[in-house]
Amino acid sequence: MELINVNQENSFNPTPKLKSSPIPIFFVSFNGDDNICIHCGEKYTMTLIYEQKYCKKCLSNYLTNMDNDSSKHKTDTRSGTVIIDNINMYLDVYLLKKDLECSKYEISETKVSQNIQECCRNCLIILFFKQIIGRYHNFYYNYQDLSTKYKNVIESERYCKLCGKLLYQGTDHYIMREFKLCSNCYLISSGCIESTLTKKVISIVYLPWWENTSDCYCYEKLVFTSNCQKYCENCFIFLIGCRYCLTTNIIFGITNQSQ
Repeated sequence: MELINVNQENSFNPTPKLKSSPIPIFFVSFNGDDNICIHCGEKYTMTLIYEQKYCKKCLSNYLTNMDNDSSKHKTDTRSGTVIIDNINMYLDVYLLKKDLECSKYEISETKVSQNIQECCRNCLIILFFKQIIGRYHNFYYNYQDLSTKYKNVIESERYCKLCGKLLYQGTDHYIMREFKLCSNCYLISSGCIESTLTKKVISIVYLPWWENTSDCYCYEKLVFTSNCQKYCENCFIFLIGCRYCLTTNIIFGITNQSQ
């Protein structure tokens, strides 16, 4: 399916505070029902909050490849020092610092970390990803070992860590513990594109997150055609995910002649 933008001059970036990763992100699936990593075959690990699935092995490989990727390294012209870009420019993630000492870091569990580069691979525990829609469950307050961690996240979530905007200033506890996205940093937009095959204009919605649902909005099961594409046979909508920026485009309507 080859598509072009009707208004080429009006490019849209749904996550303006984040950059596209220089290498593809394979540690999350486009199908939320998957339990085994489609890339390496390892069993998915679940984040402590919002039950998001990710592959710990592929995440570790991603971080290692990012460290070794010379394309994202810059050299200070004055000192000649090589500067490595912050991985947090590509991933919006909350981490848990484990209460232990390892050979590389001394880590405290009392703090919610936002810098994935602060943790070594053995100490890496993901609380949740902001770029993947999650869900809330009451058990976070029922189990004491997660209660403190979750309350720390709520406190950290009062302000957007990308731009500093206050996300919620009310006192409703249910809203306070809901998954929230900053309206400045995560933008939803819609527009029209033209199929190069049919020359017809169709609608498209740009989502600033990785839409890993396995069900359509009509409750029918989606059909997966690749690790980043799926469609609904009932509604004729197509969801295309970007593995470089973890965003999703939803295209409405038939887009090629064979359909």
